[in-house]
Amino acid sequence: MNHLLDDIAEPQQIACPSRPSAASTECRGYSNGAIVQQSSMVLDVEVSHHGTVHKASYFVEHGVIHAKIGDGVRQFPLDDGDAGATVMSHLTGYLHQIDRKRALARIWSSVLGTPSQ
Repeated sequence: MNHLLDDIAEPQQIACPSRPSAASTECRGYSNGAIVQQSSMVLDVEVSHHGTVHKASYFVEHGVIHAKIGDGVRQFPLDDGDAGATVMSHLTGYLHQIDRKRALARIWSSVLGTPSQ
């Protein structure tokens, strides 16, 4: 039999380092100690904003985070940080942007809704 592949080390499961984020992501490490994000696994993060829980789903593929935030799918590069924390920060930014647009709409409707004298 051919035993050329016997020298290749099998991946070993290692624990993710503790992170302060609330997102739970799974990591897979190899015998050299490198930690990488689990690819092609759909994960969810939740953010509480003004008493309402908002959810975003994401997966990592080829070093790119694909996240469904709001009505669209957005892509972000995967850096050395946590993919879940990245998606949470973009979801929070999206929610703040909606608040800002609603506030501006209220201001303009009050200004334009009253006749000038």
